[in-house]
Amino acid sequence: MDFPDLTSHRTHRSFEELSDDAFNSFDPVSFQSRAASFGRFGWDELLKSDRVLIVSEAGAGKTYECRAEQLTKWNAGEAAFYLDLAQLCQNQFRELLLVEEELRFDAWLASQSDMATIFLDSIDELKLTLGSFEVALKRLNKALMGQLGRVRIVITTRPIPIDYRLVQQLLPVPKKRELTPSSANFADIAMSTHNSEGKGKETTVPIWRNVTLLRWSIFSGHLNRCFSGCLPLILIGRQIAQG
Repeated sequence: MDFPDLTSHRTHRSFEELSDDAFNSFDPVSFQSRAASFGRFGWDELLKSDRVLIVSEAGAGKTYECRAEQLTKWNAGEAAFYLDLAQLCQNQFRELLLVEEELRFDAWLASQSDMATIFLDSIDELKLTLGSFEVALKRLNKALMGQLGRVRIVITTRPIPIDYRLVQQLLPVPKKRELTPSSANFADIAMSTHNSEGKGKETTVPIWRNVTLLRWSIFSGHLNRCFSGCLPLILIGRQIAQG
């Protein structure tokens, strides 16, 4: 399978949980400044959740990150697929897969145990009606053939108004793996967590998760501070090496 190499020089980006204020804000200027300070994490932590919504401004790198993570998982032998929502609303799911992808998808369906990861990019670029977004989700639902409990679904969008109830309705996490939502709204169930063994105990991993991709300017600032902190140690090491 000949995919473009997106991983050889990849810089691993970080995500942040979205606060309620940020999640409900559609102002691209102030959006990310209102992200919750719940700590930053990478793809490994993010994909512990079953349903993920990545909300970031234009140019943040959402598409690149999803393509690169899909390729990383694919090369590791996992069932991982990247789909453009604008294409999915006009074509059946399988029509968008290459031969190798369809074979791996069928193998995943037959396994009855393996997990798959599907990246859906991007709600805001659909430039379609609400009905078309619903069509795209219905096509994915049909293609999964009742295996919603064995798939992680990552959706990307800019900070724009979206009816998240469609996602909950058409791509739900089976009840055996989810807590009862407090309401029908996607935002309300975003902080639900996986149950752990033992009564009254639960993990800190939310089943539904809303995050933002850390801006390059912020990410670069952290790298610069890290490098500045390490520079004196590097200089001392050189002096010691030189005698």
